Amino acid sequence: MKKLLLLGIISCFASPPVAWAQVQDGTRYWGGTINIEGATSSSRDSYSSMTSSDNQHTISPELQWGKFVNPTTMVGLGAQYSFSWHKHTFGITSAPNSSTSQSATSQSIGILPFVRKYKSVGERWAVFLHAEIGPSYIWNKSKTTPANPFADNSHNWKYELGVKPGLVYFFPKNNLAIEGYANVLSFYTEYTDFEQDSGRRLQFSTGLSTSFPSYFTIRIAKYLIPKTN
Repeated sequence: MKKLLLLGIISCFASPPVAWAQVQDGTRYWGGTINIEGATSSSRDSYSSMTSSDNQHTISPELQWGKFVNPTTMVGLGAQYSFSWHKHTFGITSAPNSSTSQSATSQSIGILPFVRKYKSVGERWAVFLHAEIGPSYIWNKSKTTPANPFADNSHNWKYELGVKPGLVYFFPKNNLAIEGYANVLSFYTEYTDFEQDSGRRLQFSTGLSTSFPSYFTIRIAKYLIPKTN
């Protein structure tokens, strides 16, 4: 079973309604998402009495803050955190003490400055191109019991450059907007420097996927128009 839940999270502030024509220098931006994924499976071989189970879960919140430097360009900062947990258990039903469990956790935190360029396609609609670059710090922990009761730890840095297009709709009230990233059209470059001379990796990727939920990311955002005298 696999679940993918994308939720928008923001703080709400009282201010007048916003339309794209009102966006100007100094307009502030708040936006965020939470990505939650989970997969669980189990199997049993009746011939060999082998059993196995596998559980994997990930939660990845992201927040973004930005400010318009002109009516079509916004600069800002994104903060990302990710936590993944994976556990695999296997054994033989006829041998109760044969069960072996492998567990692993992975965490990462990243800071991604970004630039976003908008183009109006209507009073309440706009398309944008979002470009971000920045570092992420990753630390991993794994453990196998009872074979190896001691945990193995590792950590490394990852540097990321990403470009993705999107679409935004401004609601008539409360300065709220709904945004959609077209992940299927995105492009990423990642450079990872592993610890202890384990090597380096340069990776290129796109958003092309056979999984439909991966095509788009939806978020709720807040655009705060500066007050004028």
